[in-house]
Amino acid sequence: MKTNKLIFLFCILMSMLTTNASAYDIAVKNANGVTIYYGYYPVYIYGEEEMCVTPQTDSYNSYSGSVVIPKEITYDNRKIKVAEIGRHAFKNCSKLNSVTIPNSVKRINWYAFQESSIKSINIPNSVTFLGAYTFQKCTKLTSVVIGDGVKSIEHAAFQYCSNLTSVTIGKSVTSLGMYAFGNCSSLTSVTIGKSVTSIGEEAFISCSSLKSVTIPNSVTSIERQAFAGCM
Repeated sequence: MKTNKLIFLFCILMSMLTTNASAYDIAVKNANGVTIYYGYYPVYIYGEEEMCVTPQTDSYNSYSGSVVIPKEITYDNRKIKVAEIGRHAFKNCSKLNSVTIPNSVKRINWYAFQESSIKSINIPNSVTFLGAYTFQKCTKLTSVVIGDGVKSIEHAAFQYCSNLTSVTIGKSVTSLGMYAFGNCSSLTSVTIGKSVTSIGEEAFISCSSLKSVTIPNSVTSIERQAFAGCM
């Protein structure tokens, strides 16, 4: 009897490990017919019912081509605002070209685009939070425009984006985190906004093509090896 119970428990465990667990609550097609997956956020977080873009399953790689995120979706006879791109939403999407982010989005969470094939991104002014590792290892990413709402660029947000050549940093950014643009070997010039007060440890380490950096008087702290390995 004991042996049978152990076998039963083992089978349950293996099924849990091999099943691609659903990472979303609802799926809705956008105006272009592309299915986008969403998760609910509790009312107490934002004060109203809002949605978060998620991957389809916990194995990620749910999206391809060009994805246009709508400002709101209609579900169950009610309109719900899209307020966040969640963790891992576009992670490992190897056939993803572009994502259009609406000005309803307030947060782009950790790992949102990590190791995806996205080529460019325009982050609207509505976004106030850009999480760590957001675009890490996006090796096809060439240009980034960070809107004026973002307060800080978290650690390793663009690390190892080896083809990134152009970065526009918004006016509200006050800090660049550790490894923020580390190992961006194609980055040639950076203009740091006048609101930035701190540049984190190894923020631009090994940016071997970097030839020009404009640092405003607002910067009071440049951490260890922030520009180590830059030519």
